[in-house]
Amino acid sequence: MTAADRLGIVATIAVGVAFAIAQATGLTPAAYDAGAYWAAEPGALYQADWGAASGRSPFLYSPAFADVLILVRLLPEPLFRVKSHDVV
Repeated sequence: MTAADRLGIVATIAVGVAFAIAQATGLTPAAYDAGAYWAAEPGALYQADWGAASGRSPFLYSPAFADVLILVRLLPEPLFRVKSHDVV
């Protein structure tokens, strides 16, 4: 690994941490899709009240993706919204 590679990795991590802090402190817009990910319940993914009526983005993804999200939904929603930016 070259010095440029290491610098790129450090810079990427620094930007991710800075953005997570900005999201946690309310300096950035809400993570709109994160609400859909966090609220997704297998078996009730495509309800009519999603969207404008509920204030959440509709869940437009595969049911398999909802199954993957089950464990991360154990986090409180505000923490999940911050953590979801770390992987984007």
